[in-house]
Amino acid sequence: MTSISEWGAVMRLARRAALLAGEEQRRLGRVTEQEDSSIMLYTDDPTTAGLFTRNSDMAAMCKTSGIEGVCIVMGDKFPPAAHEAERDDPELPRVAAMWFPATGDKCPRCRLFRRTEGEICKTCERTLTNDPAPVPVR
Repeated sequence: MTSISEWGAVMRLARRAALLAGEEQRRLGRVTEQEDSSIMLYTDDPTTAGLFTRNSDMAAMCKTSGIEGVCIVMGDKFPPAAHEAERDDPELPRVAAMWFPATGDKCPRCRLFRRTEGEICKTCERTLTNDPAPVPVR
């Protein structure tokens, strides 16, 4: 991937795959909202997997409470339960998502499943107190 437009197209594929996985779970009655789920992302491209892993906003972009992990799939087969997003451009990497139930407590403010220590999640607490998020050390 060499351009921002290609990265944007790959991010749309990830979101589309996540939504496909969530739609099936809603149809089966296992979930009522996309945010009630976590996903595992699959791709056939190591560069894409690395970008997914380093993107701290991946769950928000996919409208889920979390990303369980990112897997690189060698060959042409994703796991049977994974939902592959249809690509408009065959040059883009393949991307699929598998649904998992979200874990933790549902924050009443943001409605995402997170670990909470009080009534709301730490992210909402930082937002309400104007406390900046900790910067991860790499």
